[in-house]
Amino acid sequence: MKNLKFFLFPVFCLLAGLFVANMAHAKTANTTADSLTLDAFKIKAEITFGKPPKCEGWGLCKLTIECCSGQMNPGVGVGELEAEKGRLTINYLKNSMTDETLQRHFGSGTFVVDGPYTLSNELTEMLGLKAGYTIQPGKYKIVDNGEKLKVVY
Repeated sequence: MKNLKFFLFPVFCLLAGLFVANMAHAKTANTTADSLTLDAFKIKAEITFGKPPKCEGWGLCKLTIECCSGQMNPGVGVGELEAEKGRLTINYLKNSMTDETLQRHFGSGTFVVDGPYTLSNELTEMLGLKAGYTIQPGKYKIVDNGEKLKVVY
């Protein structure tokens, strides 16, 4: 019986490790919002609005993963980034932005991007998006979900 315990323990550990690895993979897989399985992997980031490099105009200027100061700054907000069906989705937290920032960038019902914005390799890898993923210039629909503003790029 003692030998059986020594055999079963490593087998159990291996199976548990495979289960945990599978669950981690499932978190990074694209899922729909109404799915009953695990939510998609989300990354909180501080977002500076505007067009690079001077952060003027419209669009996304900078995404900072190590965030968030907790104070509101003009032209800056916090969002939850995730991949949905191979596309970047950002759920912007309304309470992280000044009224002026909300009105300027979200007041029209569309989020305007003046110039292309390419996500870092680190971020695309974390989200499971293709390397070199770029948000193209254009107008993107904003969906108001109460506390968040959802934009799919």
